[in-house]
Amino acid sequence: MKISDLEGKKMAVHCKTKELSDKFLNKLELSGFDTLLSDRWNIYGKNTCYSIYKGKVYYGRYSYYESEDYEIHEFEGWEEELRIKTIEQLQKLGKKDVIRCKTLDLATEFLAKLHSKGYRWASHDSLVGESNWDKYGSQTCYFVEGKQLCYSDDLYFERNGFKIYEFEGWEDELNIKKGMIIHCETEQQAIRLLEDLDRRGYKWLSGSSLTLHASWGIHKEETCYSIGSGMVQYASLGFYKRSGSEVTKFSDLLIPHCIEERKLYSSVLSNFNGHRVVEFYEDSEGQPNIVFSSGCVYEGYKRLKDFEANVEIKYGSNKNSLVYRTYMLEADKMRLALNLPALGTYVAIFRELLGKFIPSELAESGLAETARNHVCLWVRVALDHSSSFSYDSDNVIMSYEVADQNLSFNIGVDQLCVALGVTKEEIYNSIKYTSS
Repeated sequence: MKISDLEGKKMAVHCKTKELSDKFLNKLELSGFDTLLSDRWNIYGKNTCYSIYKGKVYYGRYSYYESEDYEIHEFEGWEEELRIKTIEQLQKLGKKDVIRCKTLDLATEFLAKLHSKGYRWASHDSLVGESNWDKYGSQTCYFVEGKQLCYSDDLYFERNGFKIYEFEGWEDELNIKKGMIIHCETEQQAIRLLEDLDRRGYKWLSGSSLTLHASWGIHKEETCYSIGSGMVQYASLGFYKRSGSEVTKFSDLLIPHCIEERKLYSSVLSNFNGHRVVEFYEDSEGQPNIVFSSGCVYEGYKRLKDFEANVEIKYGSNKNSLVYRTYMLEADKMRLALNLPALGTYVAIFRELLGKFIPSELAESGLAETARNHVCLWVRVALDHSSSFSYDSDNVIMSYEVADQNLSFNIGVDQLCVALGVTKEEIYNSIKYTSS
């Protein structure tokens, strides 16, 4: 059963036991419903039923609701809510799953952390500074594919068969310390705080679980929580101010997920290919730019692709030429700086990995001599030829041309990881855009 099943309907819920009654009412209280004086299970016992009307919970005997033609449902527990709390959970979502952020604060927190992990909008714009939440408000859902996001409202996704996961904050992302007094202006903040503390093993002073009730309805927007040694208490903001205690706002607990400051990518080719200067640089908006001294300018991601296409057209028949490889290497470095996919024609980051290979260190790696010889030969061929790379579950496949013959040379990815001192993920990420 879900709360949405009950709202706006002539329906009653039958709770056969006190345990089921407590579970039913606790969830409604945490969701903002007025349950005051509703717990009357001891009066009607196993005949107790509850109904919802305009945000309040009412109770009565089973026979009453039956006589009033209510649709009566047996309560056996709440349907498990779908929630996203970690990046690992996010990465396991399917192609028909989306994440809903019901508040602007949640949307900002959700996008800020993804930005710090290299995610971008499908348009390649930065996630920071534009949440696109205002358009759909509490119905805003984000669809994540690879490291790109798009958005729409929950109705659109529901109509198209998507499953909606709720985002209520990143797990253990609150900067909480013992001795703090935390002011929660909204019940959503209180629930978020108490769920975080519950995961850390905290309980109410009475010893009961923090998730049974938020106790926010007593002082409401004046509610403060005091964090002790494994225990939590609550009182009003005025009470703590009168006692001279330092109070921390809930919003100040959020750990910012800002990407580390880095220098914008910039590189200059001097006196190259008939041009006095060719400048590659990333502007303050995170957009790529290529400027020739002759006045030719390529601005933005689309124009970067136009530039690459023009290099292909002009030098496509001679991919070993210094001009072609230099142009494309610079474009590739810029792509990597912008968290864009590496070029399929020349994967700079993978060649840089290969360039760090040291045969003498490999001798101490524990690989059998035959395996070491195989690795050395594979790397030497890869560096000596203009090769393309792909991978399957077990091998990295190098394709290259010798004397007009197309050849391939495979190596086990595990062996290559040992030789280069990197993880499988680093190898796959550096060549996945040329995988076959």
